[in-house]
Amino acid sequence: MTEVDTLGLAGCSVGDRGIWSVATNRGPKIERLSLNNCLNLSNASIPLILSLTPNLQVLELRGCVKITKVRPIVEFRRKWRTRGVLIEGCEVFEGRMRRGEEELEREENGEQQQVEQQHGFIEQGAPEPMIIDED
Repeated sequence: MTEVDTLGLAGCSVGDRGIWSVATNRGPKIERLSLNNCLNLSNASIPLILSLTPNLQVLELRGCVKITKVRPIVEFRRKWRTRGVLIEGCEVFEGRMRRGEEELEREENGEQQQVEQQHGFIEQGAPEPMIIDED
């Protein structure tokens, strides 16, 4: 196999096993991965792809209708936020990503409050601090 940093599989009939093979053999080298309209990819592909492509900068997933669980993608993007990782998808996918970000944010805020309550920093039942939206 050649050394590649950009892999465009848009519109291919590649499935989970095929993309797993690529990720397993070339994952660390891949920086840009276009999987737009790869209709055979499923939720099972994403966690493995992301774990095997630590240098990934751009992931395109427009039209990948079987990819509905975005949590691993949200976590990957957050982990590498300082690198400016770009995840692109269709409008429906982008909506899922926004909801996934919001859910993760709520979980993190809830966990932080639990820790603060356990250590006596916040009184039980105290009102939550007001957050001002600067937008």
